[in-house]
Amino acid sequence: MHTQKQCISKRKVNDKTEEYFLKDEFEADKPVLNGSLEFLRNFNMSENPLKVQYRTVSLKGQRMKHVLSSIPRITHTHTLHSLRMYSPLNTSRKEIRLLHIHPGNWNDGIECHMETVSLKDYPKFQAISYVWGDTTNKLSITVDGKNLAVTQNVVTGLQRLRATGETLALWLDAVCINQSDIHERSEQVQCMREIYSSADEVFIWLGYGRNLHSPSEQPDIVRWTGEDEDLEIVDSYFKQGTLQNSPNEEGNETEDVVGLFVYMKLRAMNKHVHEIPFFDVKGGKLQAGQSWLAIIQAMHTLSSHPWWTRIWVVQETILARKATVLYGKITVPWTLVGESTRAAARHIHCCGDLHQARGGRELRAIVELRKARYDDLEWLRAARAQKKKLSLYQVMSRTYSRNATDVRDEVFGVLGLVTDWLGQSPLIPDYDLSPCEVFMRVVTKHIQSTLSLHILMGTTRTGIPHVPSWVTQRGRTSQSSSSATGYRINRAVLFSAAGGRPASVRRASNVLITDAFEPSLTVSQVGSTLPGNHNWRELIDCIASWRHMAQLENPTDHTLGLKNPQNEAFWRTIIHDSWQPQRMNSVDILSAQLDFSGEVFTAYRRCGDTDVNRIAEGFWDWAQSQAKGDLKKSEEHTSSMNEIKAFYHSLLGAILDRRFFIASNGCMGMGPPEMQPGDSIVILLGSTVPFCIRAMQDAPNGNYRLVGDAYVHGLMDGEGVPNDCEEKIVQIHIH
Repeated sequence: MHTQKQCISKRKVNDKTEEYFLKDEFEADKPVLNGSLEFLRNFNMSENPLKVQYRTVSLKGQRMKHVLSSIPRITHTHTLHSLRMYSPLNTSRKEIRLLHIHPGNWNDGIECHMETVSLKDYPKFQAISYVWGDTTNKLSITVDGKNLAVTQNVVTGLQRLRATGETLALWLDAVCINQSDIHERSEQVQCMREIYSSADEVFIWLGYGRNLHSPSEQPDIVRWTGEDEDLEIVDSYFKQGTLQNSPNEEGNETEDVVGLFVYMKLRAMNKHVHEIPFFDVKGGKLQAGQSWLAIIQAMHTLSSHPWWTRIWVVQETILARKATVLYGKITVPWTLVGESTRAAARHIHCCGDLHQARGGRELRAIVELRKARYDDLEWLRAARAQKKKLSLYQVMSRTYSRNATDVRDEVFGVLGLVTDWLGQSPLIPDYDLSPCEVFMRVVTKHIQSTLSLHILMGTTRTGIPHVPSWVTQRGRTSQSSSSATGYRINRAVLFSAAGGRPASVRRASNVLITDAFEPSLTVSQVGSTLPGNHNWRELIDCIASWRHMAQLENPTDHTLGLKNPQNEAFWRTIIHDSWQPQRMNSVDILSAQLDFSGEVFTAYRRCGDTDVNRIAEGFWDWAQSQAKGDLKKSEEHTSSMNEIKAFYHSLLGAILDRRFFIASNGCMGMGPPEMQPGDSIVILLGSTVPFCIRAMQDAPNGNYRLVGDAYVHGLMDGEGVPNDCEEKIVQIHIH
């Protein structure tokens, strides 16, 4: 029991703004933090905007100031009336709010009413997957007779969905969740899996291409079904004989959006490129019709939409019973988009070279469209369909390149896809936790459940205040280096630096305390790094400098030292002694980043008794020919090009944004770009690879920062585990 007195006072800041202060007086053991929120909801004041700053709580005679974390500053876009439209939800009943969109004509304002329903009652509704858009550009919709400001993209999406004769029951997070209530946000995120899997249909709203505004008149919808009747649209398109073009916002290029989906439909039917009427093959070269450039432009615009990069859309799409894409005047099943990109992947060898002959822009657009589907959505969707168990780390490894306004949503936004918590209790979304705390919990939960330190590989997370070095990410310095990081991490399962010994860790605040074999190696020399956007000459010069550092050649004679016994060790080092010996063409090289985000493929293996020197010599000669532009000489390697390009593929995944180094025992290695001479190389129990660590200054022995994972040739298969290993185990404190 408690007694409570409420009062409100104000102070004038300027002619337009007043600050209101809430004062609650309690006689209780703990203050009731939601008291002021309910008071604000029911307090009858004018519609003038408010700026709530803090409230004062009196607890047993002691006065304390509490920031109103559950209510943001109320600006011109929020009034007390907008706060009052949200009544509390019953969590035990799994209650959600539905927005009922009233029927109307195209240019009418959006009018709605809100309804609270329980998921336990199996309500009929649909949901929408979208991006919020520019939060500074807002328009009003009417909800229960009151104006509510939402982004323009929300308004155009509701306008596109609204029917003329019936009400549409819709769930969309921007309106159906009280975004001002952190506690409610946390609870509703827990329901996301059930919300999207319960919806009869999920609409994927991708806007109007480059045009931010909706058309002045209702467009004639081109409705695809994914079935045979779609061929009527295809036949009609080609019979018209004219492009269904629309100029983009700049007006300098034309897009054929209908033609794009005609192309996707034909690809989904498993057609070869030369069987599609847009193309003709003459003399082994692909000739494109007049409309193809407009289709390529439309393809690029579609794949560039920010929806593809948003973290939340992953589970929104994958959990949907039925997903439908709305793009301009196109309505198309998500399954058609998916089958089109799957078919493009199946035809990568037989049709890819034809596309390449058309030029880089076309190939890049096709790869971008593949990537938009394949980098995580398709793999996760297929894994769930096959009833595979998915841990949080596996899901996050697939979605690491996606964006979230709130960095915590990189975790909370994919919880609905996790099917295996590896014996640990599920992670509960809680927006009261700091971003740092959220990610530390992810790391420690994974280590405790797997007894593996695999999750420590990568680079230290950026953009999170006070984050310790052991909270890592796959890296976002560039798309190519991030892809290479994922590729390197996934190949680590091929190694066993700690001899299979399990991890033993505990967390003390922000410090991870882990067992390790006593560090005995240090970094003696470090070389240069190879950036992701390098050219052939930079690649050759970088490798040549590493070889010179290893005393295998001098800067002017690139062939010196090829018969040196250390030569093979060098080449194995810079490809991490593993490769994928299969056919690799130029399309594969360009789209290889699509594979980097996945698990290690069965085709990848250790080099073993492969004649690495022979393949490396061929690669070295070929690379120098590429740098000189001597394509004729490059063709001399045709008989061994599959091996050479497989070697090149493996090399890129091992050295991009990495630093070659030599350890104090003479071993060669590849490590993080931040490593310096004097850093230690350590084998942590539970790790498959060595790590580079740096002693903390002005701290007792045993306190380090994690610099990053490393490959050390000669230490990858347990060679660094001492004979009396139990006596050599020490505790490392990683900050």
